[in-house]
Amino acid sequence: MSDKLAELARRRESLIVRSGGQRERLAESCERMAQSLRWTRLALGAVKKIKANSSALMGVTAFLGSRRTKFRRFGNWLSLGWAIFRAVRARRARRHA
Repeated sequence: MSDKLAELARRRESLIVRSGGQRERLAESCERMAQSLRWTRLALGAVKKIKANSSALMGVTAFLGSRRTKFRRFGNWLSLGWAIFRAVRARRARRHA
């Protein structure tokens, strides 16, 4: 009986040590994932601000559109993105109405 208890105690200690290592690796993985998702959160926040204040996007587009050719291309992309956004928003509104 005591051999069984000793074996169980050794097994328990082994599992505790192993779970500690797994916990550390999991924490490191979560930290790396949180760092990689930081840009996603920033982009999502920017999209929410633009959605709440669409005139800001118009201002940025107008500013960049008046600059050099490189920024004009960027402005064209922003304008296209805004048009797509408005079309999707209108379609959703029609679907839910």
